[in-house]
Amino acid sequence: MKRLTLCADDYAQNPGISHGIRELAKSGRISAVSCFTTTEHWPYEGKLLQSCSGNFDTGLHFNLTHQTGKPLEKWIGDSLRGKLNASEIREALISQWRNFEQVLGKSPDYLDGHQHVHILPGVSEIIADTLGRLGAPEAFPVRRIAKPSATFSWHPKLLVKRAILQFLSQIGEPALSHTYPGNPWFAGIYLLDRPSDFEVHMKNWIRNVPDSTLIMCHPGHRCNDPDDPIPNARTVEYDYLSSDAFEADLRNAHAILVPFRKLIS
Repeated sequence: MKRLTLCADDYAQNPGISHGIRELAKSGRISAVSCFTTTEHWPYEGKLLQSCSGNFDTGLHFNLTHQTGKPLEKWIGDSLRGKLNASEIREALISQWRNFEQVLGKSPDYLDGHQHVHILPGVSEIIADTLGRLGAPEAFPVRRIAKPSATFSWHPKLLVKRAILQFLSQIGEPALSHTYPGNPWFAGIYLLDRPSDFEVHMKNWIRNVPDSTLIMCHPGHRCNDPDDPIPNARTVEYDYLSSDAFEADLRNAHAILVPFRKLIS
């Protein structure tokens, strides 16, 4: 059987996203939940997640951009120019890690980054050092994006996005990969402003990606959240992942969903 980790990002960004992710986790339609611990919703939504049973990991969705006043473009620029504030990044990680522990009563099972900030050059080195200070074990998984699966779309915007991520990850990821394990393969990148493409992409990923691939997704229920730029994509993703068609696609590809930690074991 082909082992895949299907990782839902942005838990606790708002109640609608959280509700949808919990439903998918309980029904075995996702196998990793990445948690925002910087939002006002985290304490309540985190407790609901804590009482949610299922075969899934819960990880820290490290955040430097959402509701911080500093967009991703600024972080990328500072990263490439060597202008990062190491103390700011270190304190952010420690605070978010402690918020996770305080609500869930345990340390994160893994780490990834909102908008992939964890792989930025300079940021990744600080994260690797800080994880050691936080007591993360040697087997602690960190999401990788440097080895993407084959793309199934040649849309120019998607190719540019993938090229940028590849460039940044090839520079930034070694600092993490030399210290902590991660997924050998990665999928899940598509144009979120074209949500109708999601099912086609998922079917192709499930069928064609190698064993031990982590697939990123962003499902959820609609919520009145002015800070959420992709509400339509979330509902489309949720509808497919909760459908009989998704279950059949996994079965036909001889694929199973496993928690992130089991993907690398």
